[in-house]
Amino acid sequence: MKSFFQILIFALSMSLISSMSLAQDNPESVYDDFELELEPINEPQKKSVKKKKRVAKRRQAKRGKVNSLKLDPYKDIVTLQRKYLPKTERFELYGSFTYGLNNAFYNNIGAHISAGYYFTEKLGIEASYEFLLDSEREITKGLEKIDIDTRSLVIPESYYGVALKWAPIYGKLAWLNEQILHFDFYIAPSIGMTQTAIGGSELTYGFSMGQNFAISQSLAVRWDLRVGLYTAEVEELTANSNTPVRSSSPTEDVLFSVGLSYFLPEAKYR
Repeated sequence: MKSFFQILIFALSMSLISSMSLAQDNPESVYDDFELELEPINEPQKKSVKKKKRVAKRRQAKRGKVNSLKLDPYKDIVTLQRKYLPKTERFELYGSFTYGLNNAFYNNIGAHISAGYYFTEKLGIEASYEFLLDSEREITKGLEKIDIDTRSLVIPESYYGVALKWAPIYGKLAWLNEQILHFDFYIAPSIGMTQTAIGGSELTYGFSMGQNFAISQSLAVRWDLRVGLYTAEVEELTANSNTPVRSSSPTEDVLFSVGLSYFLPEAKYR
């Protein structure tokens, strides 16, 4: 029995010595066994790496689609940094057709001319003159047929004045996805004189607003809406006399114009 235990102990010691010698001869096997034990722990990291590779492939595919459209992000995209139509220290000459919007008894059609100067891109001054032709509307002709006097109606014939222009807004917009239009928007309080059909010359306070749409650095399409307020003299017949008597009537003119603006001298900056 004692000899059996001695043989068993001898066999175990020999196997232990042989395993230690093998580990010394091939130390990498120990690390391999350790990596096999850690493989379940490293599995989420491998999945994360695979996911990142898939995302990178998708991004590369999208870039390929963009390149197939032949788009260059640095050449085909233009950013508006400065005004396309500069105005500082330049003159503006404006000519247009004018139409009265609020006279219920007469059509007012005429022409408008103005000349202005800009001290800065936003601030300028402008002098203008307006000439109007009037024609009776059908309602006015009907009143005259039943002997209703229309001389009490105010009929503007011309206007001249000066305005302070302020252009706080400028930008660009797409026209039918074919062209980019550059514009600015202005407002202008004004003061001037309105001449009426009966020979009066009335002090007029006004306010206008409008836009310039640039065609080039010297030419633009412009529209303008002006409201003029004044007190005009009118002639009225009294019941006791056929002699006209003059009286005062508060009057408001709303005039719309559209035409072309020309800027000079030639712009050498932008």
